[in-house]
Amino acid sequence: PRGAGGNATLWYTPMGSSAARQGAAGGAIEVTGTTSNYEYTDDWSGEYYASGDIHRVFLDALEPDTAYWYSVGEATEDVRAFRTPPAPGATGEIEIAIIGDLGQTGNSNATVARACAACAGVGDEPLPPGAPAFALIVGDLSYADGAPARWDAFGRMTEVLASRMPLMVFPGNHEIEMDRDTKEPFVNYRHRYVMAQQQETVAPGVVHDWDTYDFDLTYDGGSSYYSFDVGRAHFVCLNTYAATAPGSAQYAWLEADLDGVDRSLTPWVFAFYHGPFYNSNVNHQGEVATAASREAMEPLLAAHGVAAVFAGHVHSYERTHPVVGGARVAPGLGPVYIVVGDGGNREGLYNAWQEPAAEWVAYRNGSSYGHGRLKVLNDTKALWSWLPNNTVSAEDEVYLENPWYYQGSGGGGGGGGDDGVDQGVIAA
Repeated sequence: PRGAGGNATLWYTPMGSSAARQGAAGGAIEVTGTTSNYEYTDDWSGEYYASGDIHRVFLDALEPDTAYWYSVGEATEDVRAFRTPPAPGATGEIEIAIIGDLGQTGNSNATVARACAACAGVGDEPLPPGAPAFALIVGDLSYADGAPARWDAFGRMTEVLASRMPLMVFPGNHEIEMDRDTKEPFVNYRHRYVMAQQQETVAPGVVHDWDTYDFDLTYDGGSSYYSFDVGRAHFVCLNTYAATAPGSAQYAWLEADLDGVDRSLTPWVFAFYHGPFYNSNVNHQGEVATAASREAMEPLLAAHGVAAVFAGHVHSYERTHPVVGGARVAPGLGPVYIVVGDGGNREGLYNAWQEPAAEWVAYRNGSSYGHGRLKVLNDTKALWSWLPNNTVSAEDEVYLENPWYYQGSGGGGGGGGDDGVDQGVIAA
């Protein structure tokens, strides 16, 4: 989604026309878009790449929660279908699929299939009501890592998902991919993904130390960070690897975005990063970019009643108790931090943990690939489930409380329990 009633449709071909036909039950219309190309020389490998045609068609004035059929380019017989998400403020349950560090392995394919289980067997029909309203990848998408053609392969791998529901993405460290000649970062990502429509600002970047993730990168607007509303929830996607300190464009944007949330329409707020603020795995500790983001952004998120913050980067699954400033708090008094970096990437799983566990650790598991589901049930409760690929049912499942409601702003009061223990942990 790129705004109220809008959807961006992108596809890649060696050559072809930028036209899409869309229609609901009332008939079809043809919409003409644009075609672009780009060139890129990888800063590490020196490999040169010239893209094929990248087609963009913006479908405006779509009705919410409505089934549409469409075809793209000259393939008029290849008809696909999708269902638009519910309108901002619409009541009723919504569910989304959250994936991290996906990559392109057999495990990645298994994760995509599990995330879009509803895609199987429906042919060219739209997904049934109750299927995920959209999917979101919390950074580290293709793991192209200097081989840009792998972005093409990643598009083909995720087509089964992206052609059936909105696929929302934002950058991780594997998307930085600086051009050798211009030193501009995020080149492949910027040309291939269109999220909320904002003016893009990019400048040559500097890598001080890859080992500690110490960067000086400018990527503001565009698809770097953005927000959107679906149903009773406001979703905020942020960029760990662009400047986040007070005074930066991203900090100012986030502060204004959170201040502007209409809680009468969207009482829930969920935030998404790549680098996790809370991580008890032995891997990815002491990173400059993540530490700077946490120092700047965590107080904003807690003060604005964000219910949960999702991240990837660490190739495992972990969930905290509600936590503020490093201290565990009662349910409803702070965000829950969840790491879902177990999508399937080729670097493997991380199953070594710091001991003893910090008081804020609720559950952690680095033995399985998988993804998670977030279901907003009503204005005060949501259900989070972690679904490993090798199990039938959820391995970790918990009810989330809405801090905005329980801190008093929404008419409630108090936390979810006076002993500080999560209420309603279903399976862990």
